[in-house]
Amino acid sequence: MLEALDLFDTVIPFPFCRTRVERLHAIRGIQKQIRAPGYEIVLDLQNNWVSRVIRVIANPRAWSEFDRFSPELAGSRVIKAFQNGGFRDLKPSFNPPLRKEVLVRAEKLLRENGWDSSSKLLLLNPAGLWITRQWPDESYLQLADLFVSTDSWQVLFMGTERIQTRVERFLRGFGGNSVNLVGKTTLGEALAVLRKVSLAISEDSGLMHMAWVSGIPTVALFGSSRHDWSSPIGNHSRCLHSGDLPCGACMSPECRYGDIHCLTRFSPSHVFSVASSLLAATAEEHH
Repeated sequence: MLEALDLFDTVIPFPFCRTRVERLHAIRGIQKQIRAPGYEIVLDLQNNWVSRVIRVIANPRAWSEFDRFSPELAGSRVIKAFQNGGFRDLKPSFNPPLRKEVLVRAEKLLRENGWDSSSKLLLLNPAGLWITRQWPDESYLQLADLFVSTDSWQVLFMGTERIQTRVERFLRGFGGNSVNLVGKTTLGEALAVLRKVSLAISEDSGLMHMAWVSGIPTVALFGSSRHDWSSPIGNHSRCLHSGDLPCGACMSPECRYGDIHCLTRFSPSHVFSVASSLLAATAEEHH
């Protein structure tokens, strides 16, 4: 994903590793690349043992690290990591620059998979990791019908093969026009595809964060997730969360009551109303 951004002089990939020993070998493999430039400052936006070892190897004159545990939005904590490193006058930018070739590939993927290039794209993202983070499939169907019946929308699905089964169930029941890019994009291409999206409605997942970071009007559906840690930031986002419930933000993969009422209480008509209000507000702000 970082290689798709037109921001960095150098990107040093860190391979996927299953064990601590594999991670140590990977660190040894890139330590010369890390140490050679003589970095003046390291901004550690992970703050885990691997990133700390890399920071030590880089041997910078100064460093700042992400606060992993404060009950504060992650986006705000990232900004604080920069500020603590000496970059004071910062404001969030929701328009990350992307390399032209990635944007071209993204548009080609959309057209090859059914986008008519004139309809607005509605990203539905049923990618919650646990059942306690998953809005019902039937609710997505009803929500999609509400949008398609009121304006010219095509429904877009995108992500890894992990959500393929849920998406296939949706597509079998959906009578409208859709674009299915599940398993067909790299992370960078997915970031570029989002440039064409008019609205994202998503469970707590990586793609949800990619959407709001890209400035896409985003409605986040949080079940067991901690909204005080992970909610999107910015006027172009809304988060429907469980923090008002006694059992809310439980971070449990299974609902103790067996009904996931923290999510099912948000009806398709309510989500449609929230999303419509958000679109009106962002349109007014842009105007």
